[in-house]
Amino acid sequence: MSSEWLYEHNSGRTFAWTDNGRDFWRQGSGTWWAWRQGDWLYAAQGGQPLGWFAGATFYDHATGQALYYLDR
Repeated sequence: MSSEWLYEHNSGRTFAWTDNGRDFWRQGSGTWWAWRQGDWLYAAQGGQPLGWFAGATFYDHATGQALYYLDR
């Protein structure tokens, strides 16, 4: 699988990336940030839900706002 990049919805800045479609790593620091199961993204540490994907857009669990989008 090729890398996918997660960009901030408002600014377009790179936020995180994945090379397996499951584990997301923070851009810059390279720390494990989250993991994906189906349409949901969970915090790497603690496993709390961060939000969900609808297509390529990621929505915040608490607010429902679009935060990020995926691009290859």
